[in-house]
Amino acid sequence: MTKIGKINLLRQKNDDKYNHIGNTAEVVLTFFVLLGFFSALRDVMYASIVLWVLMCVCVLILGLRYISERFKKFEKVLSFGIYIISMLCFFIFFLAAVRGFLGAVNRFIILWNFRFDTDGRMFSVGGDSVFNSIVFWTLAAVPLTSLLFTLVKKRMRGCVITVIIAGMLFGFILGRSSMLISVVCMICGILGIIIFSLTPRRRIGIGGVVCISLTFIMFGGIFFLARGYSGSESIALWKDEISKQIEKIRYGEDTLPKGELKDADSLLKGDETTLKVTMSYPQSLYLIGFVGGTYTGGEWKTLNKEAYQNEYDGLMEWLEQEGISPMTQYSVYNKLSEEEEEYDEEYNTVKIENKGAYRKFMYLPYSVVSWSGGSSETKKDWQVQSDGIFGASEYEFENVIDAPNADGIMTEPWIQFPKTEEQRKYTGVESVYHHFAQDKYMDIDYELKTLIYKMFFPENNGENMDFNEITTQIRTVLRKETQYREFPPAMGKGKDFIRWFLTEAKSGNAVHYASAAVMAYRAAGYPARYVEGYLCQEEKTPVSNENGEITAILTNKNAHAWAEIYVSGVGWVPVEVVPGMYVETYTNQIVEGKPAYQVSSKQNDDGVDVDSDDIDGEREDVDEEETDKGLSFGEVFPVGVLLILYTCFFLYLILESQRTLRILYKKKLEQRLCNEKLVCLYANEIQKTLQYAGVKGNYNHPFELTNSVDRKFRGISKNRYERAISLIHKVRFGGKELRKDEKYALSCFVLKLKKELYKNKGFFGRLKLRYGYAVEK
Repeated sequence: MTKIGKINLLRQKNDDKYNHIGNTAEVVLTFFVLLGFFSALRDVMYASIVLWVLMCVCVLILGLRYISERFKKFEKVLSFGIYIISMLCFFIFFLAAVRGFLGAVNRFIILWNFRFDTDGRMFSVGGDSVFNSIVFWTLAAVPLTSLLFTLVKKRMRGCVITVIIAGMLFGFILGRSSMLISVVCMICGILGIIIFSLTPRRRIGIGGVVCISLTFIMFGGIFFLARGYSGSESIALWKDEISKQIEKIRYGEDTLPKGELKDADSLLKGDETTLKVTMSYPQSLYLIGFVGGTYTGGEWKTLNKEAYQNEYDGLMEWLEQEGISPMTQYSVYNKLSEEEEEYDEEYNTVKIENKGAYRKFMYLPYSVVSWSGGSSETKKDWQVQSDGIFGASEYEFENVIDAPNADGIMTEPWIQFPKTEEQRKYTGVESVYHHFAQDKYMDIDYELKTLIYKMFFPENNGENMDFNEITTQIRTVLRKETQYREFPPAMGKGKDFIRWFLTEAKSGNAVHYASAAVMAYRAAGYPARYVEGYLCQEEKTPVSNENGEITAILTNKNAHAWAEIYVSGVGWVPVEVVPGMYVETYTNQIVEGKPAYQVSSKQNDDGVDVDSDDIDGEREDVDEEETDKGLSFGEVFPVGVLLILYTCFFLYLILESQRTLRILYKKKLEQRLCNEKLVCLYANEIQKTLQYAGVKGNYNHPFELTNSVDRKFRGISKNRYERAISLIHKVRFGGKELRKDEKYALSCFVLKLKKELYKNKGFFGRLKLRYGYAVEK
């Protein structure tokens, strides 16, 4: 062997060595990115074992891709095998894959609901949840692993960064778990890819050693600096802040505390106009805004979504279908009472113009009959919210005139002894919701309950007292033991708000009184909840008469907080406990804390007493029939996103499989074709490629196309094109055989021509070339 031959052989060995190191680095860095990406998505996986299985699958796929890169003759076979096996597994485990997909969708919906406060409905999924999840995520991991390895190998850093950003956004916005592993792996993975891809010819040398050392130093530094990182609190604060800013832009700034008891002193601050109320008849209105059902010691929160699941799943939708929504229950009760007493109730038409209040809420009274103007959504059993982009600025409603408060209600006798079909239906449905109210609006801490008993009911814990007696006792104690202050002192950190108000501060505004009253009623055995909004008092709010209508302008000074009590058979009704804002009543009316009747001894599947003739049949109809209520954007969007992604993965499998199969078939065909037919095949491919590139001219005289080819294909020289045409003519017109090196040169030209065309095309053009013409990049 000559000296030059030895040098070339040595260079070849060195190149093989460097390629081997480069392939190893690509596999390792791809694994880092995949580990970080799937770790960010682990909250939509059913169990932690799914993530471990995914990582094993990723290692297997990366190992096969590494072998295919090292041994080129196995590349197409291995790629084709991966896609075919994936498709076979999909069809064999189709049912498990679908269930796993739906399970992932359900977990995605749960996270979406929690983050964006939506009420997306989940799918019913059967089978082994862990196995289904493993099947689905394994099938999804196969194409993603192969695709990401290709992106890393092709040095398409922008695409890799896009994948990383997608994973991080999901983890930080929707995820609930720590992002430590994800952040470290994805950051170090992309830094390693960028640094190593910039190393000349991927040779290690001194520069390569420095790059790899920097990567490991960064990995160790990030891990060391983030070793105590939990993420939960800081990310939660970040999410809340972003959410608040978005809501502020959409709905304006809310002056109400919205259950934040530390902000109780801001209830009446300022005198900015909030609502303009135009009525056809003057009356007082408790306009409901925020409703709190759960007390945490320093905050009132609406009932969480878990409260409406399990035995109460679908309850609110069923109540809507029955026409007895908790939001309009009093008006339904009042209408049935009208029919019983044979009189016609007048209704007040009220128009609300939001001038500075929080536009997300539609401020409605408990006596509302119906409302219109602007798109709205009933939030479970506690509120009506606008689902417009910028909330509700104007709307109208009708409500019952002179609806009494809880301490002034005289429950009609037909509640105890229903006569008509409608009355029996109402009492049956009401008993179901009453059971829910008893279950969810009675929570009170044991220590706080003990304090309430000691202060408000020292003798009998509220037993053997009717509602008005308990109300009088609560008002009396609050009036004697505390002092009303419009701007009370702020509470210290780490204290229970109600306990602090009753034992230390002993002064407060409506927020303090309403909070204490709610817990006092609960301790006495009555479902109660905390409400904020605006009070339009007929005798205190300035009004003007215009065109026979009464207009009242409400400001921040009309902001108010009160307690709502669930009156058996009637619904949620306000009760006033702030000194000076109520008149003592002395009646023998009992507002029952427990169901005062039993429609029948039959119970439904949830253990709720129901009417055997009416309610049982109605509940079955709800189970069997689809509700007419349309799905909101927040419910449809997450399901649609996952469905599109999964469809894309499966489509990618099909397209890559057919592309690989066509390439393998073409290579086998080239080996079997005789000299003349092989040249005809190459000639046809050249012509198709030139035509797709837009080369115009006479294809019967290909040498005339030389200048056009030179303009369209900057990477193809004139000599190379003319050389390929000469080889084709040599066979077609000269009738000669091509040598082995000439066949190889012609095939290389065809491949080079297609690659140049691929580079010059846009995204959709490349898709067509890759999958329509099976072009190899």
